[in-house]
Amino acid sequence: MKMTPKLKAWLVSEKFVADKDSSEESFLKAATEALISGKLSSEKLVELQTEDEEKNANDAMTLLKGIAAGVEQNASDIKAMKETPAAPPAAPAEKRGELKADSPKLDDGIKAAFAESADDSVTPEKSGSDIQIRLKGVEESFDSTKQVMRFPEKTNGGSPHAKAGQIVMEGNRIIEEASQLERALSGMWFKCLLQSSTGGRGVPHKLRMNDQDKALLEYALHKEKWGGKINSTDEENGVEIDGKHLSDMMRKQVVDDLTSGGLEIAPIAFDNQVITFPLLHGELFPKVNLQTITRGRRIEGATVATVTMAWGGGDDTAITLQLTAGFVGAFDTLIHVIDGAIEIGLDFLSDASVDIGPIVTDGYGRRLMNQLDRVIGTGDGTTQPEGVTVASGTTAVASANGASGPPTVGDYEGLLFGVPKEYKSGHPQNASCFCANETTYARARGIAVGSTDERRVFGMSHEDYQMFSRPFAIENSLTNPDIFFGVMARYRMYRRMGLTMRSSTEGTTLIRRNMLLITARARFGGQVEDGSAFAVMSDAQS
Repeated sequence: MKMTPKLKAWLVSEKFVADKDSSEESFLKAATEALISGKLSSEKLVELQTEDEEKNANDAMTLLKGIAAGVEQNASDIKAMKETPAAPPAAPAEKRGELKADSPKLDDGIKAAFAESADDSVTPEKSGSDIQIRLKGVEESFDSTKQVMRFPEKTNGGSPHAKAGQIVMEGNRIIEEASQLERALSGMWFKCLLQSSTGGRGVPHKLRMNDQDKALLEYALHKEKWGGKINSTDEENGVEIDGKHLSDMMRKQVVDDLTSGGLEIAPIAFDNQVITFPLLHGELFPKVNLQTITRGRRIEGATVATVTMAWGGGDDTAITLQLTAGFVGAFDTLIHVIDGAIEIGLDFLSDASVDIGPIVTDGYGRRLMNQLDRVIGTGDGTTQPEGVTVASGTTAVASANGASGPPTVGDYEGLLFGVPKEYKSGHPQNASCFCANETTYARARGIAVGSTDERRVFGMSHEDYQMFSRPFAIENSLTNPDIFFGVMARYRMYRRMGLTMRSSTEGTTLIRRNMLLITARARFGGQVEDGSAFAVMSDAQS
């Protein structure tokens, strides 16, 4: 989040921060709280993040447009200044062909432009009697404006989104829309990966790195934050990059990796764009406790049991001791690999004006959305994150009518009240949900008021995907008898940064079909934090 002086002043004036000398971290935390509470709207945030320099630059651009004719008239004089060798010192400045900011050859508009030091692709600046030219960096060719992202009204499947209109969060971090600059960086990085994995062989012309891409790579190496590994051939070796800027040595290693093709690092903006789609449109993934990590294949954590207390104490009455055996338990999570592949037609890439960054990141985002929701529900815990229906320690709830059915209202009441109130009240209502496949949901919403009354117990708004005012997530990898209710914030998932990609146009099948194969490799781990936060039914109507 861009922390400008105006935004800091607003946070101090609204008493979110004690004073203007507070730490940067305090300001970021306060801004997040203000957004979540609704006291700071996204529109107000954009306004407060707009720097005065940007306004001045816009004013200067307006001025430059007004004096465009004057610039054109003086272009030949500027050219003469650059090409004409200096005359002996005794010669007058005008005779030397030298142009000064106060020269009568410059009209009033040009003088004003020098005085304002307006910013353009090539900017004349006044320095004594000389005119200097400042070239814009490639990053200045793209808009870097970002806005806070909010959940859409509906999920990708068409059902109402449980967090519609709310700010999108990844753990404690607010997700912002990708700026034009970040999309350009994503497209550039994808081209880098293509170049690295193929050596340039078979890559369509439009996917080859041009001069602008090379300039963006130079900018990213020096200015952007990165995550993942460089100079790596396996999980145990290589240099870890923890979401930071690269040092000179790291930049050299990244360039070396690009040459060798062993790259396992990416700009943070690239990783974030891939993960945004599942966050926005998933059924289960947006609700879990997501932690982003940049290293490790095994996350070691701990759980602490609840302290017990007892009434009835007094003189000569011993206090009951709580045994510490098992008081602190291990909470270790393995990181698992998920691979994916997509194919893109070479003719399509050659004939169309393609913004390849959004195409690839959205494509893999859609694939991840499906897979992450699936493993949260039914992951085996061996080669995938462990799913809720597989986890141990959850509360088992029996169906009233079993496999022969039909479902009853009591089945869903049992699931709802199978999770104690302290878990449900400790989190927002939409952080907990029911989950089953579409068939099981349809049966639940089809429960009639009575044998002679066709009205439905849960109402006739079947497509609101709600049950007892809680969201009802659809995960079709669950079988008909499997239903669960849980506080999804008590499911912890780890995302390992450093999405890696490979591509090829070689091989009999690809050549004959004129296709480009793109593969991606991501890493996730996850499991239930506390089984008591989940109630599971495995014997519903089959």
